[in-house]
Amino acid sequence: MFDLYVSELKRKLIILTPKSHENTYLDRFTKAFVVQHDPTIPQSKVVGIVKTMV
Repeated sequence: MFDLYVSELKRKLIILTPKSHENTYLDRFTKAFVVQHDPTIPQSKVVGIVKTMV
């Protein structure tokens, strides 16, 4: 399914949900951004995660 997004739809962004953070899923990406949101205050934090190839 993710290959379809890239090849056919030219998708640059795929949104991850908390339930889909398995290693086989994350291994498809070289970079991901995680947004932490505190619902008690109107503030979100963005953390960048970069996976380097060995």
